[in-house]
Amino acid sequence: MYPNTKRNLRSKYPQKDGWEIHEQDHWDNYIPDFVVERRNRGKIERVVVEVKLTEKVQGKDVRQLNQYVRNLAGGNTKIKDKVIVVPAGTDTRGF
Repeated sequence: MYPNTKRNLRSKYPQKDGWEIHEQDHWDNYIPDFVVERRNRGKIERVVVEVKLTEKVQGKDVRQLNQYVRNLAGGNTKIKDKVIVVPAGTDTRGF
């Protein structure tokens, strides 16, 4: 799923628009699956992405993503989007 996710992220966040994709990189002791980032008018925009190979998205999955978002935002850094990537057919009811 990771290669497909990276390809889809590149399609949505093109390098020509300044987007960089960081895969499983350490961000202040947090390791989200992907962080997509660019500088725009002196500010940093980020998209935080978690890939979950699961049959059902659970609250702990959402809490983990939200924790990454809280820790990667602030100052001159804005979270533009947050994404949980799951296989087709995954139960996402309630989220």
